[in-house]
Amino acid sequence: MLAIAALILLAMGGMFFRDWAQYRGASADEEHTRGILDSTQRLFSTVQDAETGQRGYLLTGEEKYLAPYYLAIQLASGEMAKLKSLLTRTGDQPEDASRLSALLDQKLAELHKTVELRQSQSLEAALAVVHTGRGKQLMDQIRELCTGIQKREYSALIDASRHEKMYARQTELVMIAGSLILFAFLIAASVMTNRAVLAREQSLGETREARDMLQTTLTSIGDAVIATDAQGRIEFANPTARALLRTGEADLGGLPLDDVFRIVNEHTRATVESPVRKVMREGTVVGLANHTILIAQDGTEIPIDDSGAPVRGVDGKVRGTVLVFRDITERKQVEEATRLLADVVEFSDDAIISKDLNGLITSWNKGAERLFGYSAAEMIGRPISLLAAPDRAGEMLAILERIKQGERVEHFESIRRGKDGRLVNVSLTVSPILDASGKIVGASKIARDITERALAIKSIAQHADQLARSNANLQQFTYAASHDLQEPLRTVVTFTQLLADRYGEKLDGEANEFMSYVISAATRMRLLITDLLTYSRTVHHEDVPLKEFALKDAVDLAVHNLQLAIEESGTALETGPLPTLHADKVQMIQLFQNLISNAIKYRSDQAPMIRITAEQNGEEWVLSVCDNGIGIPAEYKEYVFGVFKRLHGNTRAGTGVGLAICKSIVERHGGRIWVESEPGRGSTFKFSISTKGASGGAAG
Repeated sequence: MLAIAALILLAMGGMFFRDWAQYRGASADEEHTRGILDSTQRLFSTVQDAETGQRGYLLTGEEKYLAPYYLAIQLASGEMAKLKSLLTRTGDQPEDASRLSALLDQKLAELHKTVELRQSQSLEAALAVVHTGRGKQLMDQIRELCTGIQKREYSALIDASRHEKMYARQTELVMIAGSLILFAFLIAASVMTNRAVLAREQSLGETREARDMLQTTLTSIGDAVIATDAQGRIEFANPTARALLRTGEADLGGLPLDDVFRIVNEHTRATVESPVRKVMREGTVVGLANHTILIAQDGTEIPIDDSGAPVRGVDGKVRGTVLVFRDITERKQVEEATRLLADVVEFSDDAIISKDLNGLITSWNKGAERLFGYSAAEMIGRPISLLAAPDRAGEMLAILERIKQGERVEHFESIRRGKDGRLVNVSLTVSPILDASGKIVGASKIARDITERALAIKSIAQHADQLARSNANLQQFTYAASHDLQEPLRTVVTFTQLLADRYGEKLDGEANEFMSYVISAATRMRLLITDLLTYSRTVHHEDVPLKEFALKDAVDLAVHNLQLAIEESGTALETGPLPTLHADKVQMIQLFQNLISNAIKYRSDQAPMIRITAEQNGEEWVLSVCDNGIGIPAEYKEYVFGVFKRLHGNTRAGTGVGLAICKSIVERHGGRIWVESEPGRGSTFKFSISTKGASGGAAG
């Protein structure tokens, strides 16, 4: 019976192998056909991309449209070669590939010609070639030829699919028929098995002893082990298995494995076939597919790696299965970390290169390709000295020697040479590479392009120098101009007043009015020059050191300076608790003097009421000067802080420089100034001063 069963298995195997080989052949033909279809489609799409890039460049003249054009030209040649290699089967028409290749060459030549004419001559010259219609004719022929190839291959694909299904059905019939025959022989074998019952009873004691030994062994090992009978009911589960399944001390004996051993695919979440059924079906050792997740009884998801094997009796019959599995969470984490690290290295914008201790390149990422222009194939195995600038060859050797000594080179700025000969400013970080034993076997280098930064630093230094010279010249000009302008103005005012005193009675009223205009204008001009000089000194006051003082002292001095104006206007002034600051006291006095003076100057019909307060907001003090004056329209809240910016003309005193001086003082102290106001409802000028320089609490 065993011999006959063996012959049946051999016959089944032969028939199965024959049908399987035919199935493989049909599958290979189908795959080959799909490759031709995909290659044809990609080739035609590539030509279209090239034509699109050419049109964009012809119409706009912008170089960015040439990027897809050049890329398409590079891809087209490779795709054409691939298509030629695919059209080599019996029944294929290689002449189609030859003809398509010739048309492709002509089309690319036509595209190249128009681009070259656009670059070297003009758009009209390029369009003259386009208007010949030759390009469209070639494109139509390429489209027709590609369509013909695709139609033929679609037909071949249908035939291959039909053959594949036919051979699959034949294989299935062979398996079913063979299984039925083998099943009959298994029934016959079961009859013979009964004859061995007595012998089995005699060896039962020995079996129990061996089983106890096996159970002790399985209980002690670190992997999870579950044994089932032929129906998939659990017969044994060791403590490790119960811990992974989160079943506690519950007895799992007799439970179907599928009730407690639930496994799904990590990515698709599809249920994975029970390993018991797979082992019972195949009768061999099997392993779960990759990315298998065990869902424990409490819902915990655990990635596992496992294998299942049949448990056979002395007669060779499968009596059950044994399933061994283990938690691979840590391994998955390591693999994921390794994958992420590889992705970071490969897709980093920086050039990441490794080399051995002889300076030969062993890895080259995409960032290195972009930075230096060489591909990985061009550089791996070649010396790193290829990147050295003409005067930097010795520098690389020195760095390599430091790496051999276990040193790390960080943020070393140098110059390297790209494939096209251009010199690139780079910042280098070079670290030793160690093997498992801790021995230095190479170096890892990260190179960052700092060309733009180097140019920017140089430009900033030049502009800063120019600005410093301009500021110095402007300051000297301001001082000189204010002095030189005030002298003739004093002369004008003095002699005009003398003229009015001596000849005022001899002149008519209109002449006296004109002289008053001259005196008023000259006096206003002197005020403008004085305020301009004050503003200039405020702007260039950075050299005066900041000192700690009570802000209330500065407010009191400002009020003292304005005492006459306060008394004449009947101003009521209230000051809340103020902090101690680290600031320029003179400028703080000037700041509050200007703000209080403005509140008095732009008062309403009521007596001025001014309140000065301070509030801490995070890392800054916010000071407020609130009045009940005429207010400021919303559209002028920024305007009023400009130099000589006034809202009321000559109807109110002032030169329009006071608030500009306030803004300059606040900004010098690292703060900001703004106004909250509505017409007819007063104004609140607020400014901030950093608390980093402030000390102590508020002073009353």
